[in-house]
Amino acid sequence: MQDEQIRLLVRAIKRTMEEDYVSLHGMARRLRVSPSHLSMVLSGKRRPGLRFLWAVLARYPWLGETLLGGREPAEHKKRPSGSRPEGP
Repeated sequence: MQDEQIRLLVRAIKRTMEEDYVSLHGMARRLRVSPSHLSMVLSGKRRPGLRFLWAVLARYPWLGETLLGGREPAEHKKRPSGSRPEGP
């Protein structure tokens, strides 16, 4: 992955965390990675590996646009107001 693609992916993950009200630990659980690994990827201290990318795409398929197109992903379908977020 090129640096710009990584930056777009990181921004998309952070935005998803904010929109879904998910903590770092919650997102790490969803992606089945350690919180420290996710933290290092999000802070730019570690580059995402293939397993990390597959985990992101399996959980959030619409983020594939970010990886393939090199642009910000389209807004994903929001949950109805008052609904609970998806589980792990």
